Amino acid sequence: MEEGRKYDATERQARLVALLKEHGYCSVSELSQKLEVSTMTIRRDLHQLAEKQIVQVTHGGARLSQIRRVEPDFNIRARENLPAKQAIGRYAASLIKPGDVIGIDGGSTVIEVVRNLPDIPLTIVTYSLAAANEVANNPRYHLFLLGGMLHHDTCSFSGPQVLSALRDLRITKLFLATGGLQIPDGLSSTYLFDAEIKQAMIRSSSQVILCVDSSKMGQVALAHFATLDEIDLLITDTGIAARDKEALERCNVNVMTVDISGVPAASR
Repeated sequence: MEEGRKYDATERQARLVALLKEHGYCSVSELSQKLEVSTMTIRRDLHQLAEKQIVQVTHGGARLSQIRRVEPDFNIRARENLPAKQAIGRYAASLIKPGDVIGIDGGSTVIEVVRNLPDIPLTIVTYSLAAANEVANNPRYHLFLLGGMLHHDTCSFSGPQVLSALRDLRITKLFLATGGLQIPDGLSSTYLFDAEIKQAMIRSSSQVILCVDSSKMGQVALAHFATLDEIDLLITDTGIAARDKEALERCNVNVMTVDISGVPAASR
């Protein structure tokens, strides 16, 4: 078939995974029509995702893997709900002041905060290799990379070295992501090591700013890492359901919603 809008492979695969999450199972022809690319392209994408155990290919279609129902790799997750993540990142970065010590966790949403950091003197503390790569070339940033064993699915480091270093650090503003947010239980991560590091970063931080797109509302992942009362500010997009926003506010969570331009909804 004639190729439609041109997506790069990572964005196309992220959209493919999102469709499988939504529908459970899709045929190759359905995916081809929805993504406006050839069936050959779809089969190639499915093969690559199957190698990572993200999807299970069947005769004529695919579903999410039953073997490994965890989040797909970092590059794919970073493309999911991208306009919302970009808007959240732009607004969150506008809160940063000169001299702040910024904590960046390993989530895919906060990478958009990093991409919008102001060009001012900052100290950045992170265990995310993706975040470190974004800021390493700016001489105005002092980068403190918490090193350990590299976890390829999250593009971040783990291990006792990370936790040990965090005990001696003091972070002004922590920009935090989450794999799931359930009201009133709190926040959860797909990975146990990631949950442990997030907890340590929260303990070392004066202000905790949760950056989460509305698709994560009501989701629950494997490892619980924070209660709602540990969050000083929650930044999300205007896709959040009114009932969820009201429930969060009843739990004394300060919620800021932004539209896809990054402008606070209340100021439009």
